Order: sequence, then structure tokens, then C-alpha cells
Amino acid sequence: MYPWMNKPSNKLKLMTLVAMTLLGCSLAAGDTLRVRTLKYPSIRITDCRDAKVVFTIGTKSVAKGLSQVRDIQITGAEAFNAAEKHLAAGQTVKAIRQYNVALVGKSGWMVRLIRARRVLALDQAGLIDRAVTDWLWLVEQFDGTPEAFKLRPVNIAPKGSQANLAAMKSLEAAIAAKPAADAAYKQSLNGLLLSLYKREGRKADAARAAGNIVKTRQLPGETKAAKSQSDKLNAMEFLIGQGQAQQVLTAVRGKLLRDAYPRALVPKALLVLARAQMQLAANSTGTSRRKYLLAGGLDLMRLVAYYPASVYVGEALLEAGRVNQAMGNNWAASNAYRAAIKRNPDSPAAAAARAALKAITASKNN
Repeated sequence: MYPWMNKPSNKLKLMTLVAMTLLGCSLAAGDTLRVRTLKYPSIRITDCRDAKVVFTIGTKSVAKGLSQVRDIQITGAEAFNAAEKHLAAGQTVKAIRQYNVALVGKSGWMVRLIRARRVLALDQAGLIDRAVTDWLWLVEQFDGTPEAFKLRPVNIAPKGSQANLAAMKSLEAAIAAKPAADAAYKQSLNGLLLSLYKREGRKADAARAAGNIVKTRQLPGETKAAKSQSDKLNAMEFLIGQGQAQQVLTAVRGKLLRDAYPRALVPKALLVLARAQMQLAANSTGTSRRKYLLAGGLDLMRLVAYYPASVYVGEALLEAGRVNQAMGNNWAASNAYRAAIKRNPDSPAAAAARAALKAITASKNN
């Protein structure tokens, strides 16, 4: 240590304190990003491309998918930051209003980021037509990357809503305007159209959309394949009631035997397989009917036993009740219905289970 450093002057102490304070502020300043449960503080967001947020940590550049983002705070972007806080609080209308303000005067990657976040707010608010408009724009902006398809809206308006009609027209026009074969693009759009058609009771249109999805070739890459298979399962579930239960049974069972589904999709696949077998049982008699019912019941129990945390357990229990009821075992059916109600009392499956239990009780009293 140099002699003059033994007893620092008051002036030197003050300069050191100021320098340390400024250093602390510089480290604390910057943008903030939360991806699922992981928080990135003191970063600098630099871009929004390929449906990913790009930011720097020190000298390292990192990109995270927009579908994984929980919230963002950008230094100086007051309206955007306010929108993010409203969205996190579930105040979707206020969030949308602030995202609209944040867009004024913006260009480039900031516009893409704001509209990507606004899609989530519009979707949560149930504004499916406006959410679809933003989503289709983003898909084009991000050149149809797998991450862009993950931003697809999911909350459909009640039956008869003008918002559903407008959303369907936008999706149909977008498909018609893309003559080149783009399997990922058309399958993702048809997947949303199928849900809209089903809500509106347009069975012929739903069958066409389902057929387009099932015919689409399997896409390369794990993310694309998973998305493709999810849409295909939804399509095949609809086609069960359109006279194609045997084709669905063959296709789904074959993929399950080959372990071709991602683990996250296996519960849904088991449910679709069981429903196909139940439909075949309804169209059969005697030994064949019993065989299909037993096979369907086993698949439902596999779902419940091996995937107890799955969101499809309630539906599986409801279907198990129906299988037992069809086989004349009202005691087992009642137990399954009660389990379905207990699993998620406010779900459509629980409502159907209550109605089935009431019917069983009424039949006993007559």
C-alpha cells in the first residue's frame, strides 16, 4: 500500500462513495424479463425476431421464445410497462389500451414485440377476432417459425358471436391467400378454424378442416412435430363422430405402440383412442361391442393411473363412467362419475357426470 493511501482524505472518501453509488446504479439499471419462473434483471433488450425476444447480458446475446415470456419491463417505455403490469394483474382491457398507446410512433422490432404481447391480452379478454388479426400479422412477420405458431389464440367467444365469424373469415382468407404448400402454416390455421367451426356447430366446415389437418404430412423437427400431432389428435377426435372411428383407432393405436407421441400428448392420445373404441362399440352388438368397451375402459384407466396430473383425467373418468354404464355396471359407473365431479367440479365433464348420476338415480326410483 502506498503511504498516501493509509489515511484517505474526506474528499477521497466522498469520491469513492459517489463512484460506488454510480456503479451500483449502473448495475441495477436496464430492462427486465421473466421467462416462466426465471427472471433476467439488468439486461438490454435489442430485438424481437423469429418470435423470440433477443437481449444481452454483459457481452452475451440470448434469445427466448415469446410464448414462454411472463412479463417484460423496458427502460423508458412507460406505456408498454404499464400494459405489462395490467396484464400480469389480469386487467386485460387496461392492458390492451396501454399496448395501443405504446404502439404510437414505434417501428421495427418494438412493434413486433408490442403486438406479440397484445395478442395475449386480446386472447385473455376473449376478443378472438382481434387476437387472430394480430397473430396472423405476427406469423407473416416471423416467417412462420414454430415459435410464431405457439402464439396462436385459444379463447373462443360464445356461440353466435360476431367475433367468431370475423375470426373465421380472417383465417379462411389467410389460407386461401397462400397458394404455396406450407404444411405448418395451413395446419396451424386449420387447427384454430376447427375449434371455431365446432363452437358454431358448423359440422361440414369442421369436417373439412379436420380432414385438412389429418392429411397434412408430418413435419420435421421436434417442436413442429409436437404441434402437428396435437392438432391432428384434435382433428381425429372430431372425425370419430363423422364415421371414421376405425381409421382413428388404427392411426392412434399404431402411434402409441411405436411410442411416436411426445409424452405430453400421450394422455390426449389415450382419451381419443378410448372414444374411438366407444363409438365403435355403439355401432356394434354382442361380443364385438363388449370387446370395444373393455378395450376403451382399459385405455381410460391407463390415462388415470399413469398420468394422474393430466388435465384429461376428469374427461377420462367421465368416459369410464359411460363405459361401465354401457356394460350395465351402474355401481362402478356412479363411482367414476363422482370421481369426475370431485376432480374438477366446475368443468363440463363434471356437469355431464352430474346429469348422468341424476339419470341413474331416477332409473333406480322408477
